[in-house]
Amino acid sequence: MLDSFSERAPSWDNELKRKLLIADVAKALRKTIPLAQHWRVLDYGCGTGALSFELLPFVAAITAADASAGMVKVTAAKREALGDTGLRAKLDVRLLDLVVDEPPAEEYNLVVACLVMHHIENADGVLASFGSLLKDGGWLAIVEWEHVANHRPAQMPHVITRRSPDDWAFELSKGLQPEKVSSSTVHHFERDDGTVSPAILITAGPIWKAKGGNCASCAAEARL
Repeated sequence: MLDSFSERAPSWDNELKRKLLIADVAKALRKTIPLAQHWRVLDYGCGTGALSFELLPFVAAITAADASAGMVKVTAAKREALGDTGLRAKLDVRLLDLVVDEPPAEEYNLVVACLVMHHIENADGVLASFGSLLKDGGWLAIVEWEHVANHRPAQMPHVITRRSPDDWAFELSKGLQPEKVSSSTVHHFERDDGTVSPAILITAGPIWKAKGGNCASCAAEARL
C-alpha cells in the first residue's frame, strides 16, 4: 500500500479535484477550530502536504508527517521551493508511521488526519497516540469518507479500517472525553466513475487531559 502511494506521489497534485477537496477541508477547519498564531499542528498522513500549506499562515508551526517515503519526498521538495521565507521555517517534514514508530516528543495544539484513518491497520493505537500528542486543551480532527464503512473489500481494496464518521465521532467522544464532538460534510468529491463521495470532518475539543483525556500510557497500551 505504501509503495503504491510512493509511486503516485509525483503526480498526486496534478488533479484539480484533490486541490478543491483540501481547500474545503482547510476552510472548514478554520471555521470549526479556533486556530491561533501560537499553535503547533501535526498533519498526520499529510500526503504531499497540501493541507499543511493551506494552514501554515494561520499557526506557529506544522509537522507534516506521512508513512510513505514518496509522499514525504514530494512534501519536502515543496517546502524547499518556498525559499528563504518565514513559512518555510514553520514547516517540519518527516517520515512517521505511528503503527510502528514511537510518537514524537513534541506536543501539539491540533492533530489532524485527513482521509488517512481508513488506511491504518491499528487505528485504535494510532488514535491513542494522537491523544498522547495533544497539549492540554488541544483539538483532534479527522476527515473521513461518509460511506467508507459500506464498501465491500473488492470495491475499495485499499481500505483497512472500515468505520463510518459516526463511528469515529463515538470513538473520539469515548476515548478522549472532549468538551464537544461535532461533524459536518465539507466536500463532495466526484470520482472517476461518476459517483460522489461526501467528505466528513469530525472534530473533538478542547480535550483536557486532567478530566480524563488520553495520555501517553494509554497510547502505549493501545499499541500492544
